[in-house]
Amino acid sequence: MALSEQVRKRLYDDIKKAKSKAIRMISEFSDILNGHGIDLLDYHKDHAGALEEMLQFYADFLTINNQNFTSFDFYKVISWYSILLASKLCESNKEVWKPVIALAIWRMLDVTEKKCGKKISKIEEKKIVRMVILEIDTKKQVLNDRKNSDFGIGKNGLYMLMRMLTVTQDCDVIASKTPSHKQ
Repeated sequence: MALSEQVRKRLYDDIKKAKSKAIRMISEFSDILNGHGIDLLDYHKDHAGALEEMLQFYADFLTINNQNFTSFDFYKVISWYSILLASKLCESNKEVWKPVIALAIWRMLDVTEKKCGKKISKIEEKKIVRMVILEIDTKKQVLNDRKNSDFGIGKNGLYMLMRMLTVTQDCDVIASKTPSHKQ
């Protein structure tokens, strides 16, 4: 086994041990979805697949960036999970995938506002949602020889966008201090 594969396996094992913290974040997000008529129990297979893929992606991300796992980053979990879930729902032609993206972005912006006092306009929020939708919706072409994804942002782009909102304000949002959506 190559060194990087050993590192990845160790990171993945560490991540799986701490999985309950990520599940707690996703559970809060699931409550938000439920409040908007999207019950993940109806999409259990997509949810379970997205969760497992997010955990694997987390290990891959840390491996490629030569980082250790210390705790789950709220923005990574919600960005990556929501995009992976929405992608699976989109592939299955389940129309709830777009609201999943919109609600994930709203949730991350809501946390940022509550923790950092940083707010963006609804116009900018809609632009972010649109760019993520363009990345996922590969079935439609927006221009003759261009793919939608040429105009979109994916998992890492969304994560970095949200993360930058907090670090530029010297405000670190971490999992254990993420405010409840019920506040």
